Amino acid sequence: MPARNNLFAGLYANQSGMFNMELLRDLLPSIKTLPQHFMQHGYTALAAGKLFHDTQPETQSWSSLEQFNRPPSQKPRAPRLNHVPGLDGPDTLDWGQIALPEAEFTDVKIADRVIHHLQAQYKRPFFIAAGFRFPHLPWYLPQEFLDRYPLESIKLPWVKDDDLDDVPEAGKRMALDSPFVDTPDRSQSDHHHITQAHAWKKAVQAYLAAVEFADAQVGRVVDALDASAYAHDTHVVLWSDNGFHLGEKLHWRKFTLWDQATRIPMMIRTADRLAVGKVVDEAVSLVDLYPTLVDMCGLPLPVHKLSGESLAPYLGSAAYRKTTPALVTYGRGNDSVVDERWRYIRYADGTEELYDHSADPNEWINLAGAPRWAGQQTRLSAWLGQVRA
Repeated sequence: MPARNNLFAGLYANQSGMFNMELLRDLLPSIKTLPQHFMQHGYTALAAGKLFHDTQPETQSWSSLEQFNRPPSQKPRAPRLNHVPGLDGPDTLDWGQIALPEAEFTDVKIADRVIHHLQAQYKRPFFIAAGFRFPHLPWYLPQEFLDRYPLESIKLPWVKDDDLDDVPEAGKRMALDSPFVDTPDRSQSDHHHITQAHAWKKAVQAYLAAVEFADAQVGRVVDALDASAYAHDTHVVLWSDNGFHLGEKLHWRKFTLWDQATRIPMMIRTADRLAVGKVVDEAVSLVDLYPTLVDMCGLPLPVHKLSGESLAPYLGSAAYRKTTPALVTYGRGNDSVVDERWRYIRYADGTEELYDHSADPNEWINLAGAPRWAGQQTRLSAWLGQVRA
């Protein structure tokens, strides 16, 4: 919820005050969200699926919104499908095959609605948002998608059994806590339960199948756009609101400040196909999307000051470099600062982590406090001080 609210507000959590399940309009009653800003400048803003959080659909940000909530057949159930002891609580870490026609899945219906929008005629420019629900848990899928990833072909993540030994207590708590268990006990962690039940490959299989299912719907939408009258004057942006641990750092799901939970897909295809195939290795942020889309579409900036930077200059200049790192926050006072090489984490209790991605992409070696890298730690810490509320 905070990731979605802050993306559409164009603000870091440290500047918006939205860290948990705060309602956007309770804290920022008059702010113009990204789609609202486009509506103010003549656009029709259409939405299908989950864009803002389900508990806050934010209807005033759209000309038309259809949420397409998952029906009970696609939600957590009892008994659970994966039969992993210890994972039978109220959370949604569950997966398995369900006998449901593909056309009945919520993401297919979301894609159908967006395709319908793309086949309509408009007198004004449009902003269309599609919020697919996969690969969000639970991973209940048609068998054919699971079959595309045979268990014997699954490659598990590289995981060090002692990976948390150099992590502060605050980080260990994030890694070992289930969202519903307030005990940082490794024997009660999701990873322990999954590995003890020999279900690791099955869980990864289901995750990959859920990603493929979502990819298929994205493909349907892009194909429909390319076949439409709007193929050559529509920008497309693809993103996800969080990453996902599959055992890395002995953790599952999101809920951390490490790479696996905070690194996401982000792709931009411009209407004129500028910079096709270009890859940017710098760290960027979801709060950069608001100024980027405003810039790409030639609109003025909103009244409120945005936290991010436009990424549009990357499309036209090989030499362009962003002036700030990216910031991720999980709960007030817990921040992660990332640039093209480094990740610096500072928890609310003041403890720290520092990782050199050029030598340690798996974030196995915490360099915080090492004299050799004190300069990097000071640099990233100082930048964090500039954006903390």
